[in-house]
Amino acid sequence: MSATEPSSQGSTALLNHIYRILAAGLALVLPGLLALWSHKLLLFASLGPTAVMMAQQPTLRTSHWYNAFAGHALGMLSAFITVWLLALATAPSVFVVDEVSPRRVAAAALSVALALLLEQPARAQHPPAASTTLLVALGSFKPTWHDAGVILGGVAAVIVAGELLKGLRTLPH
Repeated sequence: MSATEPSSQGSTALLNHIYRILAAGLALVLPGLLALWSHKLLLFASLGPTAVMMAQQPTLRTSHWYNAFAGHALGMLSAFITVWLLALATAPSVFVVDEVSPRRVAAAALSVALALLLEQPARAQHPPAASTTLLVALGSFKPTWHDAGVILGGVAAVIVAGELLKGLRTLPH
């Protein structure tokens, strides 16, 4: 082992760490810019964990673009179904009323459970998608076509940005 190897390995590790930090942050710029341009809420809380997961653990199956998109879509669908079944579609968000009702607790628990049930046969495990599920179950997003488009648009934007950044990392130096 030469005297330069440990230093070289340390430099590579540091550069990889810096890349992951920048990639996670930059992956949120695209949905943020689209949100500013469209005046739609295309940047929301559950996109952060997806961006971080794609940047920190890009080789995991759960970080794959399919898992991210399908996971968020199934979580959203699960929460839409649960919110409709529990007659919460027009109820205000827990973040507006600053209170959690028993039906919202039930919606949160049932939505996440249903999402996990659906993810397995779809082979679409993506843990950050549970955040999207909760945003719908707790009323931040409503079970409407508009909000479905906003959610899926934001998810698609962070995935596209994450995949582009992942591709940049694999370019020859």
